[in-house]
Amino acid sequence: MDAFIWLSTLGVILLAVIYFAVKLSAGSPGLPPRDASHTIPWPWYTFKFYLVRVLLMIRRRKLLHIRRRAEDYKAMLKDFRELATFDCSTDTDLTPHGNNSFYVNGSDQTGATRLVACVANRPEGRRDVWFLLRLPGLGDLVLPQHPHCVVDNIHGSGFSAAGLSFTVTDPLKIWRISFNGLCRMGKRNELDDEDRRPQVHLRCSFIWSTFTTYFNFSTDVSPCLLAESIAKETWTKEFLTKCCEVSTEHRLQQFGVLHGVVQVDDQTEREVLMRGVRDRSRGTIDFSDIHRGISISIVLEDGMCVYVGTSCKRGSPLSSTSGYVIRAIGGVIPVVSTDLSLADMMENAEDPPIGFSFSAQLETGKKLAVDVYIEDFVSFNIGSDWSVRQREGLSRFTVDGVQGRGVCQLTRRSDEDCPVPSMKAQPRLYRDPAIVPDSEVSSYLLPLEAPSCQSSMLAGGKGSQLAKLTSLQGHLPPEFQFEVPRGFVITTSALQSHVESNPAIHDAVKRQTAVSCALSSGSLDEARQRTAALLTETDISSDHKREIARLFKEIFGDSMDQKTFAVRSSAVGEDGKQMSAAGQLDTFLGIQTVEKVFEETRKCWASQYSLRAVQYRRQHGQKIDSSMAVVIQEMVPAQTAGVIFSRDPLTGNPARVIINANYGLGESVAAGLSEADTITLKMDESKNLSILQKKIGSKDHAIFISEDGGTETKTLPKDVKSRCSLAEDVCVKLGHIAKELDEYFGEGLDIEWAVVHDKIYLLQARPITTYDTPTQYELMHEFDSGHPSDSSWLTSANTQEVRPGCSSPLSLSASTDILDFGIQVSAYHDYGIPTSFPACKFCNYHCNQMLLSVVAMSTCLLQISELQKDSFLQSIGVMFDDSFIDEMKHLHAPLPSAFKRILNLGTILKNFWDCKARVEASLRDVEGYFTQTFSTAQEQYDDIIHGRYHADYPGVCQHYSTSFWKATFAQLLLDGILSRYSKHAESDFVKLLSSGPAIETAKPPFEIEQIARAIKEDGQGEAFLKMTSEQAVRWLRTPPSGDAGRRFSAFLENHGHRSLKEIGLEIKSWAMDPTQLIPSVQAYLKGHIPDEPKKKLEVPVSDLVDQLELPLPSVVRWMLVKWLVPMTRSVVAEREICKSMYIKSIHHFKQAYWRLAKLMVNEGLIPDEELLFYFSLTEIGQLLKERAPSLVARAHRRRRIEPELEAKTFPRLMHGRPEPIVDEEDAYDSRDVTTLEGTPICRGVIRGQAVVVIDLKNATKIKKGDILITRTTDIGWSPYFPILSGLVTEIGGVVSHGAIVAREYGIPCVVNIPKATSLIKSGEIVVVDGSRGTVEKQRPPTANGASVNGV
Repeated sequence: MDAFIWLSTLGVILLAVIYFAVKLSAGSPGLPPRDASHTIPWPWYTFKFYLVRVLLMIRRRKLLHIRRRAEDYKAMLKDFRELATFDCSTDTDLTPHGNNSFYVNGSDQTGATRLVACVANRPEGRRDVWFLLRLPGLGDLVLPQHPHCVVDNIHGSGFSAAGLSFTVTDPLKIWRISFNGLCRMGKRNELDDEDRRPQVHLRCSFIWSTFTTYFNFSTDVSPCLLAESIAKETWTKEFLTKCCEVSTEHRLQQFGVLHGVVQVDDQTEREVLMRGVRDRSRGTIDFSDIHRGISISIVLEDGMCVYVGTSCKRGSPLSSTSGYVIRAIGGVIPVVSTDLSLADMMENAEDPPIGFSFSAQLETGKKLAVDVYIEDFVSFNIGSDWSVRQREGLSRFTVDGVQGRGVCQLTRRSDEDCPVPSMKAQPRLYRDPAIVPDSEVSSYLLPLEAPSCQSSMLAGGKGSQLAKLTSLQGHLPPEFQFEVPRGFVITTSALQSHVESNPAIHDAVKRQTAVSCALSSGSLDEARQRTAALLTETDISSDHKREIARLFKEIFGDSMDQKTFAVRSSAVGEDGKQMSAAGQLDTFLGIQTVEKVFEETRKCWASQYSLRAVQYRRQHGQKIDSSMAVVIQEMVPAQTAGVIFSRDPLTGNPARVIINANYGLGESVAAGLSEADTITLKMDESKNLSILQKKIGSKDHAIFISEDGGTETKTLPKDVKSRCSLAEDVCVKLGHIAKELDEYFGEGLDIEWAVVHDKIYLLQARPITTYDTPTQYELMHEFDSGHPSDSSWLTSANTQEVRPGCSSPLSLSASTDILDFGIQVSAYHDYGIPTSFPACKFCNYHCNQMLLSVVAMSTCLLQISELQKDSFLQSIGVMFDDSFIDEMKHLHAPLPSAFKRILNLGTILKNFWDCKARVEASLRDVEGYFTQTFSTAQEQYDDIIHGRYHADYPGVCQHYSTSFWKATFAQLLLDGILSRYSKHAESDFVKLLSSGPAIETAKPPFEIEQIARAIKEDGQGEAFLKMTSEQAVRWLRTPPSGDAGRRFSAFLENHGHRSLKEIGLEIKSWAMDPTQLIPSVQAYLKGHIPDEPKKKLEVPVSDLVDQLELPLPSVVRWMLVKWLVPMTRSVVAEREICKSMYIKSIHHFKQAYWRLAKLMVNEGLIPDEELLFYFSLTEIGQLLKERAPSLVARAHRRRRIEPELEAKTFPRLMHGRPEPIVDEEDAYDSRDVTTLEGTPICRGVIRGQAVVVIDLKNATKIKKGDILITRTTDIGWSPYFPILSGLVTEIGGVVSHGAIVAREYGIPCVVNIPKATSLIKSGEIVVVDGSRGTVEKQRPPTANGASVNGV
């Protein structure tokens, strides 16, 4: 192959040289230049083009481009892992021309709601930020400094500045986009002397969810466009050297959905939904090189996405172009040529015409005609010198007659001078000192003035913040000066030394940590009480005391005896942006002697181990034995004190400052002793503050320093407490100080203050942690799948049987996404349908519940046959109308020809041949991973990540999916033949599937019945019923259990990988927790176990066909008896075996994740093992790296709302965005309904008492002979089938779990009855007709609730 390529290369070069010689001899003048900036070099262009084209073809063989990724899913996973790392990279330590940016735009279908947002990280703490949100009735909201984009002195990493923030939830899949700050109403393209636009407070949070795969500009741009761009350049030594260099620039794009909530000022919160493109890039960008650029991104009404971009550099004669199209059904098609010309569009005019057209030739040969109409421009000036102007053209488009919305982005070099002065450098108080001298790291005492005291690891949260405030004294304008009371910090090194020098304390801390982290048994409360008692009682060493006394004298001199002091706890990690820990630790006030300081210091250390402090740290994933410093500070005799918030603590509004004040010390405010005064200040556009509102509190009591030491509480006189405790001028001065500190710290602050004779003292400053928490909408919808258009079709059938209820965040991000990927790979290999990974294509999610895409299913079926109204009747129980079929045909146009469908059918049949063997092979590969145990959580996590990207789990999913399609194909074929000869094809189909060989899914209930039978025959039935589940498992694992124990062990060996909701990682398999099986065994023992096990009656296929009494031609009858019916039975049984193997692969994942959960509890990262499953996979990695308490708090909130998500139910079929069923109980009056109709599954008629059980946890209510009414069943319900007399489900199909097991037991069964669990009540007498598919309610529940059965 390599020799062929090289020969081809030499041939092309030879032909190019001949062609070049002919052109030269003809004296070709070449193409005339349009202007000086866009001249095409001639006559070397054609030669260079073909030369580069061949070289790119050779290079392309090594790249993971679109086609290679689709063909090799392991290569795709490798590429995805690398790009996911890039997508998460938010580094700000950049080279002089470094750039790391996140850009997103979106529009609804009408264009009334639009978003354009970008944060570009630049060197030296600078960001370029542009933001526009257009809302109906409000117009455009932009940043106050618009069109200026530069924001200086930004602290921290990440894409965050000016109130705008982009945060990853799941790389390449889900991002959180939030804004909280001030905006101007209305855009402006130039800076005016006076800005009269109204200013409003905007809060919005969006979730960006992809619905396409990614386009990687490093590998996916058409070689034709690349060759054209390179060939048009003037080839110099420098240019060719640059071409040979390995590029360090990365850029990718995806289209997705933006959905979330928006609130302007105090208006009602509104929900919005938009679609658009996300652009991630990292590399270098020299603004002086930029000349012109235009890029167009479009989302059409039918879901197709289009991108075309072209740009040129300053001094370069030509432009480089890229483009692609992503179809709504998946598949990226590169653009190979376009007539979108920079010379025509932008060179000789400020802006292109409002309306223009261009065409784009696709790799498939199709040519798109694109019409553009720019409705409005919004300008953004980029760079500190405004060297680049970017104009976002909010546009509507027509592509081949289909309407769409998007952005026409114009970039041009600007020579305009920037009138905005650069911000002066400020002390970076938002971060700890970069370097702390070794001599001070081990220091036991640090004065607040010491630079090293600003280190939170030495001085704790409170101490480091006080040191930073101390360093700011004198930096503020003279009219806004403040003081920080003098003091020093007893550092964390002192506590560490104290613990290590006292073995009893050291052992107590170690013991408490072991108990807290489940490394040792015992009472956590007793362990922490002992630690606290030892810390309180053990005296500080004499060396430490001398050092403290010396520093006291050095700071306070001889006047120390006339002063009082505060001894304040300052733990590491408290008073931070992610965790405040306010009120968790002790503070002691009014201390008058050094000896008393020593005593209270020990009490502060001990408070680190109080019950509330220990539980607070455990619940936030922080170390139980985290260190602490103690602040010793002079107290001021405050006349008035309190707290001030530099922004509204509830909403984060920067134009509001909130003051809480009371007479005396601020402790009365912090402790809520009395209702304090509340003063609200407002800030105008010029940053002037004025009082907006005063609310005079009752102020019944106040706290003052006692003359005898300590504090005392006094009752205030009526005339005093009726007045505001703070003068208006002091309020305004306090507000200005708060806003100044807000600027220095770069975030909203909660500041403790005191006033003495108009002098303001600051006692503490901590970040406000309350206004950036996720909204309820976010928690409910953060994992919702993106849909390319409002015409999506989804169903809850099948999926709610496979995964009933909601899935955990970890399952969604670490397991079910690979399931969907495997299905996509199967569809590619079986049907030739392009993949959309990492976007979910078949398995969609809404409110964490799985839904199936009918559009994706239609895509598969259309590759082999025409779409019929009843194509999905067997699978989801729905007959579609002609409009649906027409919509699907339009969406999938052009449809495959008849010949192509025959070829596709041949490919499918070939892949069907050995799918079971391929599942087994992939499963063996998976079983080679996730087996090793590790001693640390990080090692276990790394092993999981390694296995996720190397184990052939996608192969298991792929071949299991193929077995599913194989069974579906056989069912459709059989049903199609029956439909020609029978009016009751559905019922006849069910009958032919019954009475066949045993199916894997139906084996567990038979084997559990054998365990119960063995227990009864051994005479242990009564004793077993009295056992707890744990006692029963222990007994079954001992020799005295005899045959029952052996059968129990065999059951776990054969079926231990299965469980209720078995594809959820958070649900332990039966082998991991066998106690789940005991209630089922006990239910058998409570009922009547026949002396002999029931044997399934297998009826010959010929007899079943004859019983149908259909007018079948002899050839058709022969085909049914000899081939089609046996084959359908066989492939259905094979599908269940493949499903079991797929579940076994998940079982290995479960074991690894539960081992990880245990290790993370042992390391104190999470308080309990179950909480792990409320993190995404990416968040677990972040938690292991950063130990971020905000991630743990988010997981807690997710767990709290899970019951609400679990309770949501969805219609069987949904068009557009999914909406759960609301007020189901109120919408249906069960008394008005007597007969319900559904899909017949197993013939027979049974009359009995209904029992409605929605959750398996309540299955103990089922008594022998009951008719079970439930939403759906999975294998977890299997053990209860032998005691049922009938089954009715809301969801299911003819080969669903409930249908298969009901046929195995001969239980009359009807599925697909909407609202059955609401319309039928427990205790009602019903008649289930499994032949006609009806359920008839006969009378209300009996008085005594006894079961009534009969045929």
